[in-house]
Amino acid sequence: MSPDPFDLLRDQLVTAAAPRRVAARRRWRPLVVLAAALALGGTATAAAVLTLSGEPSPPLKGRVPGGGGGNASAVRAYAVVLRPDLRVGAVGWCSTVALRGERGSIAAGSGCGPAAQAAYPQISGGGMSVSNAVALGYWIVDRRVAAVRLRDGTRILPRADAALPFGWRAAVAFVTARRGAMPTDALTADLLGADGRVLLAGSGRTADAPRGVPSLPARPVDAHRPPARRCAIGHRALPHLAALEQTIATGALNRPVDTAGRPFRTCSTALFRLDGVRLRAAVLVDARDPSRPAAALPRGYVGPLAAARRVGRAWLVVDGGTNVARRRLLAGLTTRPPRG
Repeated sequence: MSPDPFDLLRDQLVTAAAPRRVAARRRWRPLVVLAAALALGGTATAAAVLTLSGEPSPPLKGRVPGGGGGNASAVRAYAVVLRPDLRVGAVGWCSTVALRGERGSIAAGSGCGPAAQAAYPQISGGGMSVSNAVALGYWIVDRRVAAVRLRDGTRILPRADAALPFGWRAAVAFVTARRGAMPTDALTADLLGADGRVLLAGSGRTADAPRGVPSLPARPVDAHRPPARRCAIGHRALPHLAALEQTIATGALNRPVDTAGRPFRTCSTALFRLDGVRLRAAVLVDARDPSRPAAALPRGYVGPLAAARRVGRAWLVVDGGTNVARRRLLAGLTTRPPRG
């Protein structure tokens, strides 16, 4: 049985503190270092009727076409995961892409960014080299986007994915180099509406990224004895558990946010060491109104990469490490979610 690509995601995120060891296992450099997550969406716009012709998109997790031939070290599987931006005070998303061969992990990379205005049709996007001649690109879009048009004219029809929040779709493409050279703009694309109109030209050019939602200011607090205030993360004594640091957002949590859908804001984060492994905990609230229940977390994130539970109307999340370690720490944490 082939290894699950999500195992690589977990392994690479856990070992992110040792980039030299990860880099040594790479077979090539990423063509595009993952583009920052661009917007937090889901949209109230009615679903577009897919009248455009094109190729159905592959899923966010699967086998690489061709399977790498007879080269045992070639990339065989890929996985793309969307996850909340856990930086304190932020409203946004991170995306992680991982590649795996028969002999284990090959490469992984992540990018984060603030949510953009509601008018922007893309939530996240990026890509990596699969080989010297093939690159993987992905675009996570809202329901206004009916097709992603690549540079060679190929149209990819976005698909719903259980790993994404309701209303969002994903387009995945494998781009092949021409004449043995991969152009620098290979993963730029136009996002098209159902009528063929260009909603966003040249998606993937970082210079064209929209202005995002600003983060709230934050301040550090005593990780061992956190204050009795909103979003502070407390912990009970566990064997081999050490509280390392904690930071809490300051300012009005319910300030106006111009994004579609129901974005999260990270109210606080705390870093712990459990059995020698670092784990991160965070409190996520509804970005517009912390007094109402925060939206559901992406299913592609909770389970493979994180453990989470409701605390009042907020989410208490733990990521990093193994699933056993995450659940063990989560059970020992407490927080006082904001009332609005």
